[in-house]
Formats: sequence, structure tokens, C-alpha cells
Amino acid sequence: MLIILAGCSQNAEPMEIDKIPWGDYQRLTYDIFENDKPIGTVEFTIEKSQSAETYEISSITKIDSTQLNTVTTTVKNSH
Repeated sequence: MLIILAGCSQNAEPMEIDKIPWGDYQRLTYDIFENDKPIGTVEFTIEKSQSAETYEISSITKIDSTQLNTVTTTVKNSH
């Protein structure tokens, strides 16, 4: 399973991942549907490091209450 977060707006401009203005801590939860039936969730946590030079992005995917995978990525803050 591949999860891609996307948004759209008539005024949106492309952003490089290291230039996204994240806060110090954010948690986002999305429901996963199959044929209009909820089958699971994916949760993203974005946390700024104490040194404020990197962000740790974690995701947990669950289908039918079973955890499928956990992924953690570190992104350098360019600000």
C-alpha cells in the first residue's frame, strides 16, 4: 500500500519538502476507505528536533485494527 498526501488549490505553488513550514509538532490521522467502507487509518506525526535542524516524520498504517507498518523519515530543515 502506498499513501500519498496531496492537496489542491487554484493558488497553490509547488514546494520542496524541505521548505514546508511545519510547526514544532503535528499529528494527522486519515481514514482509509475501500468501496466507501472504512477499512483502516494512517497516522502521521511530524516533530521538530530539539536542535531545530531536522524534522522526524513518522507514519503508522492500520487495516482492520492490524498494524501493517511503521515508517520514520528525517528531513533537514532549510530555514
